[in-house]
Amino acid sequence: MKSRHLSVGLEVSNVCLRRNVITELIGQTVNYGLSGAEEHGFACGCLPACSSLTYNAEFSQSHFNWQKVFEGYRENMSELPGVHFTRLTMFFKESQFIPAERNEMFGLTDFLANCGGILGLFTGFSILSLAEIIYFLSLRLMCNLKNYGRHYWSASPKYISNYT
Repeated sequence: MKSRHLSVGLEVSNVCLRRNVITELIGQTVNYGLSGAEEHGFACGCLPACSSLTYNAEFSQSHFNWQKVFEGYRENMSELPGVHFTRLTMFFKESQFIPAERNEMFGLTDFLANCGGILGLFTGFSILSLAEIIYFLSLRLMCNLKNYGRHYWSASPKYISNYT
């Protein structure tokens, strides 16, 4: 079965293509039958679909006397030696269903906001603090050098005034 890989967290998970999943499930149903399918590993290991319709299913089975059906339709069974037939009939228990759609609970924006909130809570850090640090380390230093000159920042004794 072909599948695509999607990185989720640190694990790599299979996201199965719909056309391949249907073919695989039909093949497994035929091979293992409807009863005891879980014992034989009747699961594709795929992530659940984002949009899906689920039904509460009930199965029942009975003997299908296909020979009598062929006799009723007056068909010739001698043309089909060694062949057996099965009839599958599906009914819906209720005419209504509940659709379900899966959405991400936390996206990239929520993750970044939570990280910023935790940093602000535990370290007193914020984006405004980062902007102030960049301002005082770069722009303010350059403006002071331009306005007062390089010698003003040299700590020369002639520039230091004694206020005592």
